[in-house]
Amino acid sequence: MTNQRTVLRTRSRTKSIISTLRLLRENKLVFSGFLIVVAALLVAVITPFAIPYSVNSTVHFTDKWLPSSLSHPLGTDDLGRDLLSVILWGTSTDFTALVVVLGIALSIGILVGATAGYLGGKFDEAIMRVTDVFLAFPSLILAMTFAAILGHAIINLTIAIALVYWPDISRLVRGQVIAEKSKPYIESLRASGMSRYRILYKHILPNTIQPVMIQLTFKAPWVIITLAGLNFLGFGPGPFTPDWGQLISNGYAYFFEAPNVVIFSGLALLIASLSFNLLGDGLRDVLDPRLRR
Repeated sequence: MTNQRTVLRTRSRTKSIISTLRLLRENKLVFSGFLIVVAALLVAVITPFAIPYSVNSTVHFTDKWLPSSLSHPLGTDDLGRDLLSVILWGTSTDFTALVVVLGIALSIGILVGATAGYLGGKFDEAIMRVTDVFLAFPSLILAMTFAAILGHAIINLTIAIALVYWPDISRLVRGQVIAEKSKPYIESLRASGMSRYRILYKHILPNTIQPVMIQLTFKAPWVIITLAGLNFLGFGPGPFTPDWGQLISNGYAYFFEAPNVVIFSGLALLIASLSFNLLGDGLRDVLDPRLRR
């Protein structure tokens, strides 16, 4: 009986995913954003094993600022490295950091927000005051502060951004949990003797996760831009861990002599941010029937 229920749940989830993909495909802009996000994730995985040129230690100052050519389709940067390889490696760096940031922020935000919303009382009040402190400061300034404290390694930048981002997730989850726990079926589960842990994590959270996933797609561009901003301002690990922001920082002073570095790095940043915004719009329309076109 248990196996049959598991099979039925798996089939239901599969049908739901297929239905969501079909609805996303109907909107060409949204589907384009989805394809770009998937392609960027694939690039992030494949790049360390398949880039045309090395970017971590090879420096050729005699080849710096070369224009586009057959051997270097996008030209070269200030260290004489192939710009296409550097941008691809930057895609890997930024999207790996994005996944880590969202994973950390989502884990902390769901755990803290769900617990605070369900338990209420003094614990809820204390958590909300902590989130108020985080949200009182401009996000970039706070990220810079954490980055300066933790150090210039890329993992430290991701932790710094995650520490800035989790309060947003926490407050959103808390609000959803408070709204869900007041519904009649939750009272029935309590009356049946089900533990608070099972009620919260088996019933309430699965019914409140959709707004959180939509919020993640809208916050992903902010994470990418913040990471690029920290690297642009000099909080990054340096040129041998390429990042779009660091490339723009190195190239903007030579924009009129060699604009290709800033232009192509900026385009990569723009396309990545736009694709997540398009995907977020599509998910919001698909997952909320009231907004479905």
